[in-house]
Amino acid sequence: MKIENKIFKTELIEWQKIKDLQPKNLKIPFNLEYLKSSLIKYGFSKAFDVWEDKKGDIYFIDGHTRTEVLLELLNDGFEIPEKLTCNFRDCKDKREAIKVLLEVHNQKTNRIDETSMIEWIDVEDIDIEEINIESVNVQFE
Repeated sequence: MKIENKIFKTELIEWQKIKDLQPKNLKIPFNLEYLKSSLIKYGFSKAFDVWEDKKGDIYFIDGHTRTEVLLELLNDGFEIPEKLTCNFRDCKDKREAIKVLLEVHNQKTNRIDETSMIEWIDVEDIDIEEINIESVNVQFE
């Protein structure tokens, strides 16, 4: 079987014009403050994943929560670029886009092993205090 690359283009898009694919109440708010502090500290570092329908409307497959936080930051006086990077995913229809949103972008994430992480950042000469460890999905011993 062949694994296909389903991302067919990457483009800067006016992020405030992208529509929601998921209902507003789908996600349980969690880690929003960590996400906000990460955006402030590191900037926008992960492209939105979007789907464009046959009419040309663009929908978030991944990025709904970041958009909510970006809007809060905008209201707090932060300058945010008008256009942000989007990966366009090939989906045959809205049903497939919803399945991708649920099955690809909402998987349970792998936890980080505490010992391995500490050894790694030690080798790289990074002090543990430099990392907001509460925001990292670590399996503590």
